[in-house]
Amino acid sequence: MGDKKKEYRDKRTGMQTVRSAIFAIVLIITGFISIIYVADNTYAADEYRVHKSEVVVKTGATYTVKILNHDTKVSPKKFKWTSSNSKCAKVINGRIYGLKPGQATITAQMSGLKVNCEVFVCNKTETVLFKKYKKQVKVTAGKTVILEPQKYGKRLTYTSSDKTVATVSKKGKVTAKKAGNVKITSVSYGTDRYVSEIEVIVLPAASETPEITPTLTPDEPAPSVTPEPTVTVTPTPKITPAPEDEEKFRKPLDGVTHYILHRGEQTAAPENSMPAFETAGRNGAEFVETDVRETADGVLVVSHDDSLLRMCGEDRLISEMAYEEIKQYPIINGRNASQYPDNLIPTLEQYIACCNKYSVTPVIEIKSIRTEEAMNLFMQLLTESQKEPVIICFRIETLGKLREMGFTGKMQWIRTVRMNASMIQQCKKYDLDISAEYKNISMNDINNAHQNGIRISVWLCRNEDMVDIFRKMGADYITYERWNTDEVKIRQD
Repeated sequence: MGDKKKEYRDKRTGMQTVRSAIFAIVLIITGFISIIYVADNTYAADEYRVHKSEVVVKTGATYTVKILNHDTKVSPKKFKWTSSNSKCAKVINGRIYGLKPGQATITAQMSGLKVNCEVFVCNKTETVLFKKYKKQVKVTAGKTVILEPQKYGKRLTYTSSDKTVATVSKKGKVTAKKAGNVKITSVSYGTDRYVSEIEVIVLPAASETPEITPTLTPDEPAPSVTPEPTVTVTPTPKITPAPEDEEKFRKPLDGVTHYILHRGEQTAAPENSMPAFETAGRNGAEFVETDVRETADGVLVVSHDDSLLRMCGEDRLISEMAYEEIKQYPIINGRNASQYPDNLIPTLEQYIACCNKYSVTPVIEIKSIRTEEAMNLFMQLLTESQKEPVIICFRIETLGKLREMGFTGKMQWIRTVRMNASMIQQCKKYDLDISAEYKNISMNDINNAHQNGIRISVWLCRNEDMVDIFRKMGADYITYERWNTDEVKIRQD
């Protein structure tokens, strides 16, 4: 009997020991998870930040500060907001109100956490020339030049559009790196926002050999083409074929080559602006190309870039701005920008109306249309065009969607690679033509496309010889920019 009791006690003691061990393990795991949870939440708190550390607000306008936590938007009402200069800018629940010109630090606080951004309030944006130079300066690779605006305020900054071509220091010293074209911009703040811009042409050093473009593939015509034009062209955008024996050349699929003017008449006014479209129409352009994007409030506007920085000097994304906000920033960069002080980013509706006015065929590249509502608006605006628009896009899914929505007009799939069998099949599936970069198209490619009922549009030609070569190869469309005998504007597209 005693042995059984002892055995029972031993078993009970053993079970208690096991239970204690299990309990201890659970406590350890729970504590470890708690540590991870606390650490994770501490990390998350450290990741609160403002979307933009510096913003510009026009006098009488407003701007809403966006706070992110690990890239997730946080309600501004969770924070206590203050302004270091309430006479210049006040802030309520993250919305900044520009009261008068000046500078202020906007601070948001929550449970010991503090984030802030600098705000500059200005009456307007003023375009200012650089001292000693006007719109352009030439410098040899390896050399330097100093740029100083004729007028500037506080917080003077400089930027280069291509640091591989030329860099610029905080004091405006430009160092030429290699042959090419680059845009140098300076921005400062006072009563107004002062913006200076100049095109720097970097000439090759004596030891450098300029590149020759375009590069023709073996089955293309023999003549080589340099980017510098050697002949004077007429001022009209319509290009007349050379008086040669046309029977020797390849024929476009519809028997005629059409010429597309890239982003309007850029030699007269800033690209993708109403003055550029108006000038193109008055000069008799046949087709005029533009780019379309959707704003935060669903308006379709005309802009190649996704932000206002290059054309308007404001580093903000179009997709995050309502159109009324975008209208606060006129176009200040581009050819003869100072002659058009109230030149605003146009809407797609305004562009189409201008094309109708001059009987121009719109060529519309879809850059970004995100919502179903905006796509329906796009389809509606197309019906307002007197000439059936040509739609182009890099994304075949977008073009396929338009076919599903009932668009039956011509559409071009933009490609930056050589044509292949898969590309041909995709185009035949959606009844698409191909818009090919000039570097990646040959006469055999054009012949192959024509045999499959596909038209070829070539982009982007910047001198007369390039246009003539692709015309003789049988291109159906040629996208070009206006050139002159003094310069050919080379730019990243």
